[in-house]
Amino acid sequence: MNTTKSDRKLAEFRNAAFQSKRELRTFSIVLNANPEQIFPLLCSTREADWLPGSNHRLVYSKSGYAEDGYIFRSEFFDLGMETWVRYEHILNESLAYVRCSGNMSVVFSINLEPVDTARTSMTVTMIFTTLTEKGNTMLEAIPIDIPFKDVMAKSLQYYIDNGEQIPADQLAGG
Repeated sequence: MNTTKSDRKLAEFRNAAFQSKRELRTFSIVLNANPEQIFPLLCSTREADWLPGSNHRLVYSKSGYAEDGYIFRSEFFDLGMETWVRYEHILNESLAYVRCSGNMSVVFSINLEPVDTARTSMTVTMIFTTLTEKGNTMLEAIPIDIPFKDVMAKSLQYYIDNGEQIPADQLAGG
């Protein structure tokens, strides 16, 4: 079998001046709610209800809410404009997106696991892969302890408990 072309591609990749970086970041939070209460909120359309500063723009959805193939655009932290494509949607259990900007690609997943009948552990996993030198610099600037974790936990729990978005002073004040 002639593998000359693929061997050449592999050599180009290994000898390229730019070397992509990859890092995995994960965190878990426990929410006082069951997966059936949490899962519908994990949608960029619904984030407008519970997440302060949510700035998503829906690109494609049959229902207007999260589903397989759901696409939206957003600026997330300092990564620039990203396109998010949902490729996994297991009702009340897990979801996953691929997020791409010009400098970085991120596989973003959330898994829900009941702790008991009234609490759920939510694990967020992000696999960052840089696409440019600027992406390498951006990745180095992202704190290991993702600051979004606390915002997400407080905002979701407040919405579940109160049915409205958390006031900014309570989010900042701890």
